[in-house]
Amino acid sequence: MIRGERLALSDPTTYPAPAKELDGSPAAPTSRMQRWMTRFGSPGAAWAALAAATACAIFLVTQKLIPSDDAYITFRHARNLMDSLRPAWNIHGPPVLGSTCPAFVFLLAGFCKALGLAQVDNAALYLNAVFHFIIVVLTYLVGYELLGRALPSLLLAILVGINGVAVYIFSQGFETAMLTAFLLGSLYCVRQKHDYLALVLASLAPLVRPEGILAAVLVWAVLAWERRLSWQRLLVFSIVPAGWTIWATAYYGSPVPHSIVAKMQFSAIYFPYVDTPLDLVDRLRGTPRGVAALWRHPARSLVTDGWAAPEFETLGQLATRWIVLLMIPLALISLIRKRDGVVYFLYPPLFLLLYGFVGHTQPWYFPSFVVFSIIALFCGLIRFVDLVTSWMGRPAKGTALAYLAAFVVFLNANDYKINRGEFDYSHRGFLFPVNPWGVLWDLWEIQRFTHYRTAAEYLNSNANPGDRVLTSEVGVLGYYYRGEVIDSVGLCSPEALGFYPPPEWDIRDGAGNYYTRMNNFLPTLMVQSLKPEYIVNSQAYLFNLLQDGSSFPEEYEEVLRYGRIWGEPVLIFRRK
Repeated sequence: MIRGERLALSDPTTYPAPAKELDGSPAAPTSRMQRWMTRFGSPGAAWAALAAATACAIFLVTQKLIPSDDAYITFRHARNLMDSLRPAWNIHGPPVLGSTCPAFVFLLAGFCKALGLAQVDNAALYLNAVFHFIIVVLTYLVGYELLGRALPSLLLAILVGINGVAVYIFSQGFETAMLTAFLLGSLYCVRQKHDYLALVLASLAPLVRPEGILAAVLVWAVLAWERRLSWQRLLVFSIVPAGWTIWATAYYGSPVPHSIVAKMQFSAIYFPYVDTPLDLVDRLRGTPRGVAALWRHPARSLVTDGWAAPEFETLGQLATRWIVLLMIPLALISLIRKRDGVVYFLYPPLFLLLYGFVGHTQPWYFPSFVVFSIIALFCGLIRFVDLVTSWMGRPAKGTALAYLAAFVVFLNANDYKINRGEFDYSHRGFLFPVNPWGVLWDLWEIQRFTHYRTAAEYLNSNANPGDRVLTSEVGVLGYYYRGEVIDSVGLCSPEALGFYPPPEWDIRDGAGNYYTRMNNFLPTLMVQSLKPEYIVNSQAYLFNLLQDGSSFPEEYEEVLRYGRIWGEPVLIFRRK
């Protein structure tokens, strides 16, 4: 087949870019819209992909916002920008960027302003629905580029659109939907030789989430491999990082979000609170072990059955896991036969390498990994099916049934439930994905949302203007409280980092036993030094302050005790 011809339906083993009609006549689109639709294979396929993307975006909105305390850290930054033109954690004092996703902060605030939305948290869900639509469309386009067939490309787009891990995290309002769209967009554009758009998206991606740097790595790898490097492309790519560096250094003092700086002291600010210097050489040596551990838990099971831990799997999901894992060598075989598009398959292993080196992940990091893994594995399987059916001489109907069988296998790698009004799920949509990290996390997040919002309402009614609140769970409380909030962990408050690691007497009793093995406790010296007007926390983080002999009761009085978070009551203390 001559390179540049449209794929004939009878040739399932080669996948060139379409440029002619099926009858061999030259394609002659008469408008930009028609030229754009040719990338889908046909107008009918284009409308089918757009309809699927619309349905998936609407489905995401029906999930309603699922509360997550960490997401509200970003929402507070966006609200402060929208209300006070101050993209910072607190309105007063030196500006601090406590969110790792400044691009999402600015876009979310602009989205709220443009549409007149006052509730930033719900606006994040609507914005993610827009990105979800884009993700599904881009997945179809990537699938069609790799496979040259409309049916498996549409099935792939639907699989990504209804993936339980992605839908769950996107419905929490996290920035990962924007990151996934930028990753797919930058790689698709560079493959289609829209280099400047690809470079702009790749330069923005690290400001959406830190792992967005992988978009730049992959885009530049394609340009280097295809010998399309030029100073003009480098200049276009440099505009965003240079502009951000100049502005952020002038405004915040550093282009690196403070939350990332704080996490470099991870061992000191989290249990067991040991000040271990960051050793890059040691990290590099430990990266293979980190990658293996990350693959075992939770990366492998998130892709194969939608759970973060194998103990949640049903027997059917266990079988699905092994079927999907067997597709990895099939994907590798397809890569050996057809190297075009390999850049799409490189993101999952690079993600594992990056976070195997970093050594720390959170649930909302994984949707981009899962989406690209589904693309790689499904496309690898479809290519293998095409090879087998071509060798066996099967008719098109048999091939279509094989595609549908592959679709069903991946479809089973999700865990959805019907909303029957149970307490933990009454706020969800009619059909919803289960939390991949276990159903208890739903209950805990609802407790944190409900009780810290109650605390914020109490403070808004009783605190004086300018009163500072110290807490270790800052998201929901910080979003709803209109005053200054001190983050005791230090991700949003640099002044807190000097109190880590805490002294042994503050974390162990006289017998040498830890007061708690949880992260996020409040160091006594921090309270004594910063002297906040209010302290709000679950008692689970306050055991050291409430021990016999502590000076804390002499300085603070309990004004409210209610509810439970992490199995302990929520306490509000006011400085005497």
